[in-house]
Amino acid sequence: MNSMEKLYRENKKLKSKLEWFNLFVDYIQHCNRNLYNSACKYADNEDLTDNGLSVEEVKEYYLNTGFPEYEEEPYTSYTDEDWIEHANANDLER
Repeated sequence: MNSMEKLYRENKKLKSKLEWFNLFVDYIQHCNRNLYNSACKYADNEDLTDNGLSVEEVKEYYLNTGFPEYEEEPYTSYTDEDWIEHANANDLER
């Protein structure tokens, strides 16, 4: 099996999983709107720090502090999750 065939099969599996997930979420939304809304809120808050800051607020704070260290590695390679973790480790607040 060549690499294109592998990619096609993997894509087909992922599409099937996504379709299942969408059906599952639709069912939860239909049967229990409160649970659905709570789950959405939970998932949305995964992108916030422990103190409720968004990744955009965290980046704004650290990248505009005037400290040159934030313009170098490892900070220039940080993902959004890294910035959230960094803010949590330093107890960043509003």
